[in-house]
Amino acid sequence: MRRTILIFPEFENSHIIDSIRAKYDPLAGLIKPHVTIVFPFEAQFGNETIERVLERRLSEIEPFELSLKGVSTQKGKFGNSLLLNIVKGADEVRKMHDILYANEFRHYDLGFEYVPHITIGNLPSKELLDEAYEELKDLDEEFTTTVRKISVEMIGENEESIIIIEKELGKEKVSEEEIVFDKATTDDIDELLRLRLEYMVADFGAISERDETLMRRSLPDYYRRKLGKDLIAFVAREGDRLVAAAYLLVIEKPASVLLPHGLMGEVLSVYTEEKYRGRGICSMLIQNLIECGKEMRLDRIDLKATKDGYPIYKKQGFNDKKSHYTDMDILF
Repeated sequence: MRRTILIFPEFENSHIIDSIRAKYDPLAGLIKPHVTIVFPFEAQFGNETIERVLERRLSEIEPFELSLKGVSTQKGKFGNSLLLNIVKGADEVRKMHDILYANEFRHYDLGFEYVPHITIGNLPSKELLDEAYEELKDLDEEFTTTVRKISVEMIGENEESIIIIEKELGKEKVSEEEIVFDKATTDDIDELLRLRLEYMVADFGAISERDETLMRRSLPDYYRRKLGKDLIAFVAREGDRLVAAAYLLVIEKPASVLLPHGLMGEVLSVYTEEKYRGRGICSMLIQNLIECGKEMRLDRIDLKATKDGYPIYKKQGFNDKKSHYTDMDILF
C-alpha cells in the first residue's frame, strides 16, 4: 500500500476551500485539504518504524502558525493543478520535508523543487486550468491555523485516505540513539557483503579463503540483480554503516493447497553486530519483514531458527512446522 506524510490544517473558514475543491478537485471526497510533506511512496517501512523516524527526525519542530492566501497554477507531468499558496509557515514545512528526504526517505526524492501548498484543483487540461484560475485569481480570503501535528496516511485501493499515525509536534524528545531502519538498495552492496561475511563466520565458526573469495566475487552481482525484486534486505543503520540485516527471499511456486497464491517467503541472513545486540533491533527488522510479507500477500514465510533466534521469532508469531514430509537435499 502507498503511504504519504502530510499536514491536515483546520481552518475556521475551511468551507470556502471545500466548495472550491468540490468543483475542481477529483479527490475532494476522498481526502481533506492537506499540505504534503512526503509524497506517496510504496510501503518500505512498518508503521512503528515510520513513527520512530518522525519522533527522531522532527523532535525539534514545534507547533507553528500556517497561513495561506492567493491562488496559483502548476502545469507539468504531474497534472494541471490549482494551488492555494502558503504565505506563512512555509519554512517550517520545507524544513520537515528536507529533513525526511535527506535521511530515511532519500530514495523517494523525485528531484524537483519543493513548494509547500494546498492543492485545491486538478484539471484535465491546461485550458480548463486557465479558466479555473481566472475565476479564482482574485480570491482574497486568508486561511490561518496553528499546526500541532502531522499525519501518516495510507492510500486505500479506491484512493481513499486512511490515517494510520498522528505525530504531535513538540511533545516528545527522542533518545540520542541514531539507529535507522529501512531497506537496502544497490548503494549498500559493499555493506551488505561485509555483513553477509560476518554472518557466515558467526554461523559456521570460520570460512575458508576459497569460500570467501567466491562469495566476494558472486554476491555483488547477485545483489545488483535481486535487490528490491525477489530479495528484500531489511537493515538497521548507524550513519553510513549497516549494523544489522534480515533478508526476505520471495519465492514463486505453482499454486497449491498450501500456497493458494503461489507466493511464499524465506527469511535469510538475520544478523546483528555483537555490540548492537539486546536493543530490540532484530525484533524491529522481523516486524518490518512480516508486515512487508502481508502487504505482498505471501501465503507464508519460512525460516530456520538458531537456538538464540528461536525465542525472538516465536514472539513475532512464527510457529514450529509440522509436516508429514521429510526434509532432504543433495549437495554437489
